[in-house]
Amino acid sequence: MSNIQWVAALSNHPEVSAQTLFAHVVAAWSAAGYRVAGVISESGAPQAPCAAGHLRDLASGTQILVRKSVDTTGANAHAMSGAGLAQVLQLVRPQLAQADFVVLSRFGEPETRQGGLWPLFLAATVAGKPVLTTVSIHEKLPFERYAPQVQYVQPVIEDIMRWGDTALKDQRALPSSRG
Repeated sequence: MSNIQWVAALSNHPEVSAQTLFAHVVAAWSAAGYRVAGVISESGAPQAPCAAGHLRDLASGTQILVRKSVDTTGANAHAMSGAGLAQVLQLVRPQLAQADFVVLSRFGEPETRQGGLWPLFLAATVAGKPVLTTVSIHEKLPFERYAPQVQYVQPVIEDIMRWGDTALKDQRALPSSRG
């Protein structure tokens, strides 16, 4: 059974780093004893090319390169690394069954085409896990087709924590919700 109502999203806000906010929320949930699966976006290591982007696995702390410069002319500077995404999917997918929450860095253009992190979005919602993500204004309509009952939360930790408390309470009220 899919529980799309437990999907929350932040709309991108220029003064708030959603990824930093997600890191704080994950730390708070983990400190409270909750299991959190997923990935957040991080900038590359200091020696990485300027276009490099990484996803950090929340369970292991593993940082995976998912964007890299393809050539020195700047063409394809934001090309997604197929190997990096495959590593993310392989690392995170097995964690979903035991997770209390799933945090996925973003729902973007690749996900609208069922690429990128799409398999994790789908697996998490099919498993009935509360999913927290961010979505840009450009992908809002495709995102709402995926999660028609999405709850947009303010980019402040208190609103996210309130959403999480409600999602867990609702989830635990269902007799078959624990996997």
